[in-house]
Amino acid sequence: MSDWQAELKALRAQTDALAKTVAAEITITSFSPAVPASAPMRESMAPPQFEPIDWVGSERDEISKRVENFRAHQRRFARERESFATSVIAKMRQPGS
Repeated sequence: MSDWQAELKALRAQTDALAKTVAAEITITSFSPAVPASAPMRESMAPPQFEPIDWVGSERDEISKRVENFRAHQRRFARERESFATSVIAKMRQPGS
């Protein structure tokens, strides 16, 4: 057997040993909750709140309204990205920065 094969076997043995210790640590710590059950929920942890569907109009009108709201958000995000990129480029072009 060549030298590299012996090194490969030793590396595999080390990797297996490491994987076993990591797996043991994960199973031990997985039983302790990260957040106590009595802790209050933050807003970011709360489930998302959706607008109730207005069934007065047709479903098509409701879908069209939601799609238009989505597109408005996307346009706003595009404007914000463009504004940010323009400001960063302007800062980069300033002499001495």
